[in-house]
Amino acid sequence: METAQPRRGRWMRIALVLSLAANLVVGGIVAGTFLREGPHRGGARGPDHGFVYYRAFTEEERRALRQAIRQDMGRDADAPQDRAARRAAFLDGYRETAAALRADPFDPAALDRALGQQNERATERRARGQEVLVEFLAAMAPEDRAAYAERLSREIARLAERR
Repeated sequence: METAQPRRGRWMRIALVLSLAANLVVGGIVAGTFLREGPHRGGARGPDHGFVYYRAFTEEERRALRQAIRQDMGRDADAPQDRAARRAAFLDGYRETAAALRADPFDPAALDRALGQQNERATERRARGQEVLVEFLAAMAPEDRAAYAERLSREIARLAERR
């Protein structure tokens, strides 16, 4: 009796998809940590290109910015239904990805659609975060904005030195 040998191409696809899924999980953890606590300073994490603007704020400004982001995204205590809907949509995206991975025969287009929808939601959140940042900076006094610009310039110089 002869046993069927697994096809190498299928296992390569599975490995690629698992790698992509792991990257998405890491990205979600980083984004969640940023919204909850802000980025951590120091360490050997390498340059945090996305956090240069954030690191240039004082600790008090960071707290205020995090609060503004939470309020804008409905994370405050008076909007539990919004939080639940966002969480459900977030989890549904991962469930759709898992379903696409389990499908036999595997449909790369279904996986691409599921990942594309997750990407669209992330892009929308990033764009709204940018709007909140602009509003936050616009509300600062001119001298505070100038001080922020100086700190930002120092952060940019630090980033350039690391490269």
